[in-house]
Parts: sequence; C-alpha cells; structure tokens
Amino acid sequence: MAQEQYTLHPHPRTAVRERFKYSYIDELLAGGSPAKRVINACSITGMGKTWLGYLIFAETLLTAGSMAVWLSFEQTDEKPLPRVYPSTPIIRVATNELRAQLQDQPFIRRERLNLDALVTLAGIFGDRFACHYRLAPEANPEGPLLLFFDGLNELIKKEPEQPGSIASPWEYAEAQVLEPAAHQPNTLLFCLSHAPLMWNTYYLREMSELVDLEAMSRPEVQELLRMHQLPGKTIEDFIYDVSQGHPWTIRYLLFDDPGLLKEQKLNLLDDQLGTAPSNDVNWLIRKLPLVYRDLLDLVGVLRVAEVAPIEALLRGLAITEIRGQPITPRLIRGALAAFGSAELFEPFSDGQRTCFSGSLRRSIEESVPYERLTRQFLIIADYYYRYALSDDRITIHERCVALREWLYAQIKVVR
Repeated sequence: MAQEQYTLHPHPRTAVRERFKYSYIDELLAGGSPAKRVINACSITGMGKTWLGYLIFAETLLTAGSMAVWLSFEQTDEKPLPRVYPSTPIIRVATNELRAQLQDQPFIRRERLNLDALVTLAGIFGDRFACHYRLAPEANPEGPLLLFFDGLNELIKKEPEQPGSIASPWEYAEAQVLEPAAHQPNTLLFCLSHAPLMWNTYYLREMSELVDLEAMSRPEVQELLRMHQLPGKTIEDFIYDVSQGHPWTIRYLLFDDPGLLKEQKLNLLDDQLGTAPSNDVNWLIRKLPLVYRDLLDLVGVLRVAEVAPIEALLRGLAITEIRGQPITPRLIRGALAAFGSAELFEPFSDGQRTCFSGSLRRSIEESVPYERLTRQFLIIADYYYRYALSDDRITIHERCVALREWLYAQIKVVR
C-alpha cells in the first residue's frame, strides 16, 4: 500500500480570511450585494494564493441554495492543494467530461458561467485545467455563487497550440467568462494571480479590489510550526530566518521529504515509516556481519545513508576503526550495500537520497544512552550546517537538503 504523503496544513492567514468572509462572502450569502464583487488576490510565487483560495472555496459554510466553483489554469502535481474539511462534498470534474458533467448544473443554467468558453479554455490547458464545485442543499440557479479563478496569470502568457484557435486566452476569458460572470447578480469572483490583473474593461476595473498577499510574519511562522507540534525558539528562528516567511520555502524545508516529520516521537502522524516491529528489525540486523552491525549501531540514527555524513559522524565520535578494520569509504560503501540487501532502507528512497528506515532508527535510538544520542545528533547537525553554508559549488537543492537534515537533528536534540 502506498504511504500517505504528509501535507502541510498552511497557516490559515486568519486576518485575510476574516476580511474576505466578513466584507464579501457573508454579505453575499445573506442575500446582499458587496460593493466590490471581483477580488484580485495576488503575490509572487509561493506566498500561498492557491492554498488560501482553495481553503475558502472548500471550507466556506454554504447557505441553502448557494454554490461554489473552483477553476484553475495551473493545476500540477508540483502544486498540491491543501488538506481541507468541507461541509458539503467537493465534486471534481474530469477535463474531458466538462460539458457532460456541467451542462445541467445550476451554476451553468441562466448563463451564470459560459460553458462553451470553459470547454474551449479547458481544451487549451489540458491537464493543467481543473474544475471543482460544491453545492448547498437545494442549490438554486439564481442563488449566491462564489467563483474562484486560480492561475489567471497563465492565461496571459499562454500561447494557443492549435492553429486557428483564439488569439489571446486572457482576452477571451475576460470577455467570455469573467466579465459576464461579474455582471450576474448574487455572484462574487476571487481572481488569483502573480501580479495585479490589468483589466481591459471599465466594468471589471470598477468592480475589482486588489489584495496583495505578503509574506508570513515571524509570529505567524511560529504559530504554523506549533500547529505541527514543532515548538522551540531554535527551530522557529531557523525556519523564519531561512524562509523569511515565504510559505512555499517552509513547505520545501519541512514537507517535500516524505519522511522528515513522519516520526513516531514527533506525534504528527501514526507510525507509517516502519512496517516491521522492533523485533523484526533486530532480526534483520542480526543477519549482518559483526563489523557492519557495530557500524550500524553508531550511524543508524542518521536519516540520510550516505558516505559523507557517516564519515563526519564517525570522525566526530573519534572512531577510526571497528573490530580492527580501519574506517574507509570502501568499508562504508560495502556496509551500505549490505544494509540495502537487508531491507534497512526506506521503501520510498530514490536515487538521490537513501534513508535508513524509521523503524531501524527508532530501534537504535531506544538502545542508545541519552547523552551519547544527543552528542551524535549535535555532530550531525554541525556537519550539515557547515555543508549548507560552505563555499563548495553545491546546488540550491543540495543546500536545502542539508538545511533540512540540520533541522531534523535539531528537532531530535530539542526533544
């Protein structure tokens, strides 16, 4: 069974969400008409526009007769949506079934949304187009409608691939979808983009309000980390100083690695790393040659199973030989091959990073005296910190991986 990827539940951006709720959404759902009905929320990449918009789309409590629709033009696997808890089901529509599934929906009737234009745009964007919707009980074709348009910047830079297709996806969407929807009564548009949208029509300019999403403040970053049970001034300061409140950077540091926070001792998820109990792990270890067993007892607390960090840890512990054999890269590589054959690595390890299994690490941690374990993690943290800040020609990805391992070691020391 595939292991569940731990997903960052983003900071709720309480102030912005409350502004949208009390200034616009509540008034619309109560039967009123907000003065500004086109909200353009914009920011540079990674500030959380999509997550903020999707949280509002998914978790707004729809009143009787109301509807919400999510339309994205840049949906990819690299841009996952947040975990949400909707009060009514979210219906996801396959792009190639758009017309068949939407033509009888209440938000399409009375021309609240131009279905022909949506089908045309979906044909241009293909798999990057996404359509989700929610309906309150007894959804009414004339009831309140919340429309969310994600990635509108993609319309501006998209060049049609088919000869004879529309000249400008942006101008087409503006004329055929956005402005007609904005003219509809009981309708509120949330338009998400990287930069402020330059509307071509007077009506959209008059109806639009710009909201510029800024980076998270230090208190917001602290709150986010505490939501994920990661308290501690050292960790909080590190995350804020590296990310400067940029949500996507925080996500990259903490959650792009499937195993970093899936630790039993972090109490973030059920134990999903190790499928075998400690006795099975110990049985696998006993099958190893004695020299490899002794080495594993020293370095098995590492997450990343590679020669360089193993050498650094042994050097920090002042260990130069095991059972009379000198510590050499050749010995370490032989041991790593044996560990892999003994199934002591994570099943999701890829060609770039091989990790010791969580059950193995926990088994070793439980058998090591606290003082020695703390010393080991301090050595590991120092190695990765120096590597991340070194002048070596390492890539940004390698630097971030090193910072992530530093963070893991710090978490272990703090806890």
